[in-house]
Amino acid sequence: MASGATISDELLALCIPQAEQLGIRLERHGRFWAGDAAGSTADGTMWFSSPSPGCLVLYHDVVPRADMQLQETSLGPYACACMLKDAALACSRSCGLALRPVGQGRGAGRTELATFVERRPRTLTSALHAGQRYRSSSIILLPEFFDRLEQSYPGEFRGVLGLFDTRFDTPGELEIGRALGRISSRPPTESGGALALRAAVDGLIASLAASKDASTHGEESTAQLVRRAKGLVEQALDEGTAPPTVDGLAAALYVSRSRLCAAFQRETGQGPGQHMRRTRIERACELLGQRDLTVADVARRLGYPGLSAFDHAFTRATGLSPHAWRNQRARASSQPRTPS
Repeated sequence: MASGATISDELLALCIPQAEQLGIRLERHGRFWAGDAAGSTADGTMWFSSPSPGCLVLYHDVVPRADMQLQETSLGPYACACMLKDAALACSRSCGLALRPVGQGRGAGRTELATFVERRPRTLTSALHAGQRYRSSSIILLPEFFDRLEQSYPGEFRGVLGLFDTRFDTPGELEIGRALGRISSRPPTESGGALALRAAVDGLIASLAASKDASTHGEESTAQLVRRAKGLVEQALDEGTAPPTVDGLAAALYVSRSRLCAAFQRETGQGPGQHMRRTRIERACELLGQRDLTVADVARRLGYPGLSAFDHAFTRATGLSPHAWRNQRARASSQPRTPS
């Protein structure tokens, strides 16, 4: 395949490994990458393009020649609207994608529309069966796609990514079907084809942003975002697990890392990572005050991988080891109070 410099690694990871496993040799044709199966693994074709930064339009139509396990890897969060045909629907469901049905697509054969949001990096395995046909059209959007819109149109597209994990009203379903219906079996390499593809994606997102549900989700302020983020951190600590990473927290909130960091900086004067470390240490101080808990118990309750890791983090934050902090507090509480 020719250089994919115009497509981000996050997007390439969603299509290149598939092509390699299916034996599809891709070549670049302007703004499109396309190829046909050229081996003994499968028959079929695939093409993809990135009409806008952070956006991938992907089509594939393949028939495996033997049963196989297809691995698909995501490097981070993304939203997807897809049209699934023939065996692709059952395959997508069985591999663990949280598909949300949107409606029936047009055309011959069984065709269904669906959306979903992947919240974190992971690898999924799909079982493909010999002789069955797997056809799908997809519009994939990274958080950075919405970041760019936010920069140009502040507030207008906030929350739209999260809509791909909800139920759409009838106008929304129609817009999704219309946009996916414009993805043909062969890449539109004719003059104006790439621009038309971009217009289809932009039109879909503009329509969703204008819908009643999108405007409701779009009202979230930076203060509300930070409040929800803090709630997830507290929930993790309540459940005895480590707080999520900054990337994991952003994925759970359906926002980009940059937007989450900017919101925390604006509302608290510190980054989300700093907040999570401080909150964890504050919770540690509360638990160390409970004499029935050992230091090892406190470390486990807060999701530290071991006692030494907890000791290092606590000492770095407070200047005292957990044992020293507990002893100092015990001495202070045992001293008689001076009458006022």
